[in-house]
Amino acid sequence: MKKNIFFLLVILVFTIILGCQKDKSLYKYNASFRIDSLKQDSTFFAHSYWIKGKVRVFYSVINNDDVDLHCYRYVVNAMADDSILYQIAESHYYVVPAKSEKHDSTKIGIGNCRIARANIDNTLFQ
Repeated sequence: MKKNIFFLLVILVFTIILGCQKDKSLYKYNASFRIDSLKQDSTFFAHSYWIKGKVRVFYSVINNDDVDLHCYRYVVNAMADDSILYQIAESHYYVVPAKSEKHDSTKIGIGNCRIARANIDNTLFQ
């Protein structure tokens, strides 16, 4: 009888210990990206045609939260005027203080085409 009670007590203790888990939910930051402007350099070659260069995307990271951001990751999508989509993924380890903005830029090559539009998606804040 004592063995059965001890066995049930051990099972009950393991059930309680293994049933209590820490909440593993991720913190949802109140931050976003905003594209401020696009700039594409071009060169007039041999007085006959234009050579399009890389596109510089100027953006702002807007932190509306009460905690600092220490890392952010994103994907820049740029579409050329011939409807080809180019992507580049980047990670930055800059600190964005609470209730503030950080202005930055990145470059993306789109071949010898003119830029049609650009956007930022697949964002991750930490």
